[in-house]
Amino acid sequence: MARYEETEWRDSMRIRFDYTNMMADVVGKNRGSTDAELDEMEFRLSAALDVLRMRRGPKDLAWPDLYKRSEMVDDVLSFARETEGVYDDILVLGIGGSALGITALKTALLPFGSDVLSPEERKRPRLQVLDNVDPDWVVPVLRTLKPDRTLVIVISKSGNTTETLAQFLMARAWLREALGEAAACHLVAITDPEKGPLRAIAQREGYRTFPVPPGVGGRFSVLSPVGLVPAALVGIDIKELLAGAGYADQLCSTRGLRKNPAGMNAVLRRFWNW
Repeated sequence: MARYEETEWRDSMRIRFDYTNMMADVVGKNRGSTDAELDEMEFRLSAALDVLRMRRGPKDLAWPDLYKRSEMVDDVLSFARETEGVYDDILVLGIGGSALGITALKTALLPFGSDVLSPEERKRPRLQVLDNVDPDWVVPVLRTLKPDRTLVIVISKSGNTTETLAQFLMARAWLREALGEAAACHLVAITDPEKGPLRAIAQREGYRTFPVPPGVGGRFSVLSPVGLVPAALVGIDIKELLAGAGYADQLCSTRGLRKNPAGMNAVLRRFWNW
């Protein structure tokens, strides 16, 4: 019988965490976890949740509450409406967390292979994510795009990420060569709300900007404008995305280990960390 974290009947249609093949009674003694071991770990989950609850907030861990930021969603959706039909391609420039989150959203939530369809068939811009400075990759990508139909989104929390700024300089030169002063209308910067080189450039040259909220590290930023802006531009329903994040937060705040998918995953990975 398959093992899942315990759920109410109304939750039966959601994605569940199946840990059957991590249990000793399936894979053998000394190769999996036992129910007794899980029982012993439940108190540690409760203690960890207490620490997390104390640290949540804008001065420490701000990312768990990103799904509650309605003003952020309104700004992103307003921009998406303003640019609807203007661009055929969205080009994201970023490294690490600034690129991986939106790549995950694209892979999970957009139809597979839809980027090869015509603009009329797909009815949304294509999404390209460049997380590498290799010119053998960057240059061919730029050659496939039309500058006047492309929006470039450059993402760096600090505003001084070397690789991202190198990508940005290449993309800005490409846009300026084709569009002149109008290039600024094809650039968006997502960075620190107040400081950093990228913020200064964006303000000086007149780019549309969105902030990376304080207390949100790059690897936890997908539910901030880092992920939400490109997601909204390519047709992902970001309100539903954030509602799902809120539901996940509810599930993962549950103190009962067998009802908490994140807690169960953490405990089992501890036992399996050979």
